[in-house]
Amino acid sequence: MSFQNRMKDPRILMPIGMMCLLFAILGPMLFQPATQFGQNMLHGVRGFLFGLSITFNLFAALRIGRLRRSGGN
Repeated sequence: MSFQNRMKDPRILMPIGMMCLLFAILGPMLFQPATQFGQNMLHGVRGFLFGLSITFNLFAALRIGRLRRSGGN
């Protein structure tokens, strides 16, 4: 199975999205930068991870719905 086909599988996308969400939520607890630049960088990375989480989870949910309507596994 190629990488492109694997990324269309909701069983792969949902855990990736949940891991991004987990890292975004736990980021401030694990890393506490002392400088303003570090805090801004952490804030930007958290926003990026939240965005990835939303994208992967929505894509997986839409893909699951499409598979159920078409009668696929």
